[in-house]
Amino acid sequence: MAVAARKMRSAATFSAFEYSLILPVFVLLGFARLAILCLPFRVYARFLGDQVNNHSVLPNLAGPRPTRAKRIGRMVRRTAKITPWKSLCLAQVMVASFLLRRAKIPYRVFFGLAAAATDNAPDPLNAHAWLRVGDTNLTGGQDVEIYTVVMVFEHFAEGAA
Repeated sequence: MAVAARKMRSAATFSAFEYSLILPVFVLLGFARLAILCLPFRVYARFLGDQVNNHSVLPNLAGPRPTRAKRIGRMVRRTAKITPWKSLCLAQVMVASFLLRRAKIPYRVFFGLAAAATDNAPDPLNAHAWLRVGDTNLTGGQDVEIYTVVMVFEHFAEGAA
């Protein structure tokens, strides 16, 4: 019950814009979680963008697009906190990439591995995913420097200014 109360307090701080998009993001996070549990990675990875080998920097955005990208990232992160299921980094990346693609905003998705923090960890590696627009991490951006990047996907929006 304490978790539900905490999630309700978090939802009470949303702006009007976030409230208008919370239901679609909530549903998309549910579909992303279902895809992660039921489908192999190669099936849903093709929706993240094109796999690339280089790690060049994406161009910085101009006009209102950086603000819109940051609002999308913030909305996905905040909505993930109030879902009754786990909406971890991969689900957040999947939803944010979908929304950025619809908004014609270029992005890059990173997958990284790091050694587990403790010797008692059942898995010797920690995996993490994060999404970057320009030089800003929109989702999963905390402590990414500890991860060794093993896979990168990118999407350059067609028709974007």
